[in-house]
Amino acid sequence: MLKEYNQIRIGFDTQVLQSNKGGTGIYIQELIRSLKKVDSRNSYITLNFHNRLPRKNNFTKICNVLIDLFYIHFMVPYSVLSKNIDIIHFPANIIPIFSPCLSVVTIHDMMFVRYPEFYDPDFLKFARLFFPLSARRADKIITISEFSKKDIVRFCCVAEEKVEVVYLGVEPEFFRVKDNTANAFVSSRYGLGKKPYVFFAGEFGPRKNLENLIKAIAKLKLMNKCKEIELVLVGARRTTGYLCRIETLIKELGLEGDVRWLDFVPRSHLRYLLKSARVSVYVSLCEGFGLPIIEAMAIGTPVVCSNGSSMTEIAGNAAVIVDPREVSKIADAIFRLLTQPKLVAEYIARGKRRALKFTWENTAAKTIEIYKSLLSAHEKKI
Repeated sequence: MLKEYNQIRIGFDTQVLQSNKGGTGIYIQELIRSLKKVDSRNSYITLNFHNRLPRKNNFTKICNVLIDLFYIHFMVPYSVLSKNIDIIHFPANIIPIFSPCLSVVTIHDMMFVRYPEFYDPDFLKFARLFFPLSARRADKIITISEFSKKDIVRFCCVAEEKVEVVYLGVEPEFFRVKDNTANAFVSSRYGLGKKPYVFFAGEFGPRKNLENLIKAIAKLKLMNKCKEIELVLVGARRTTGYLCRIETLIKELGLEGDVRWLDFVPRSHLRYLLKSARVSVYVSLCEGFGLPIIEAMAIGTPVVCSNGSSMTEIAGNAAVIVDPREVSKIADAIFRLLTQPKLVAEYIARGKRRALKFTWENTAAKTIEIYKSLLSAHEKKI
């Protein structure tokens, strides 16, 4: 007999939250929050192992890898058994070799296969082995775009029906930020707002294509209407060699006083910074989803984004779409949004309508249906 809906016990691996504050971390936090909000019948049990070391050198890096492997392959199965869990969800690409219950894995993308040059060699070895293995061993795969689904089916050799697309969402707070509040906060806290600024948020790595964004800003600075423009960059600085290249480029282009680096900022601050921006630019070379695109749309800031990977799928007709490899096209798109108020108003309206389609409540509801369907299909077999 099929288990009653209100009796399902769902385990959720949250170990990655100790090291990831970016897209994957946001996904885990918001999904769990929304699952508990929209579903009071099921039980959600979070699993983690708070024993990671501060990352200081290669030794601590290796130790953390070993800790993570021990956690996922031994501690998680033990916890599943001891807590009587029905379904275990791994939201960060990897599942254990053995799972004593039904398993769901979220594989966000397979970009390391398409663009290996953007990734650490150690990560590549790990991902090439464990992503396909996890995809094949899981009972169900969730991914975050149709683009990523095609890659998973192709590169992991799994059936299409095994992979479900569940889009990410935007927190409700992004729809509520007011201009005057945001401007006052950004001015007092970060000293911004005296000049119009273009905004980027994301990890500072090669695939984010910051070189071409910075070159586009340099091109804009040569135009009379854009001499006062600034570029504000927000995100975790992890790839040291790449950052040196970016800093060198900024100096070569004479933009030292026109580019602001804010590193990682709290989500509440991010909303104010984004609201006060004139344009949000996300010209990454590849993405599994592109969360900053819909966050900007929700908050009412016009968007320029790439025509590659999943980004056109997510943006629809609500952003100015450009080839990220063409600096002149990026500069022209930003220029149009800086100088054409009617165009800005049109894209803001489109963006807000588009963003309403992406809510964490929708993400949670679709995820719950996957849990129920998986358990139902399993119990019909036994």
